[in-house]
Amino acid sequence: DDDTWMSDDQRREIKLKNEHNIFKEATLYGRPVARAGLVFKVPQELYTYEARALDGPSIIGIDLPHSSGTFAGVRMTQEAGVWHVEMEWKASGLQMADYAEGMKLLGGARTPISWPHDGGRQGEDGVTAAESYRQMGLNMLPRCASMIGADGKRHRSVVTVIEQLCQAFSDGTLKVSNDCPALLKELTRYRWLEGQPGKKPKRAD
Repeated sequence: DDDTWMSDDQRREIKLKNEHNIFKEATLYGRPVARAGLVFKVPQELYTYEARALDGPSIIGIDLPHSSGTFAGVRMTQEAGVWHVEMEWKASGLQMADYAEGMKLLGGARTPISWPHDGGRQGEDGVTAAESYRQMGLNMLPRCASMIGADGKRHRSVVTVIEQLCQAFSDGTLKVSNDCPALLKELTRYRWLEGQPGKKPKRAD
């Protein structure tokens, strides 16, 4: 508000863009953020949509059961510049072959699958989980998912991803189908550790 070089229209646009940003006070005004509770505070009615046929490029993202005990996958399709999470699949206590079949239900035999770094761990047979799934017919991407930081290096910052997701939910570039009840439920239950907002949340819910 004190910037003399910024127009009123620019101010309004930036404030609107950050309306549901959990780090709004820090982003807009440089004030320390100290709030606990929900990680994703954007009202779900802003980013949910009724399931429908989509036309555009797709990708599947998976999480492996190494740390949480649960295998989860979502299929996303981009249409008119907006990514739509259109399908989900989630299970625990199964064999790798069963998880592979679950991903084939999402189209994983042809659709590229983005996988986390723990998919690069070698099993007792010396083969990584990613390679095992590839041998089972899944279209695994060549390397694990990561982000490119300002330094040009690859990294995996959970809090940075959370910030980007909140922004995408808020500005309408990421939407979730009502056909994904498990994901929608998790988004309402994921919380910061008590007294530690803005730090890496607990791997739960």
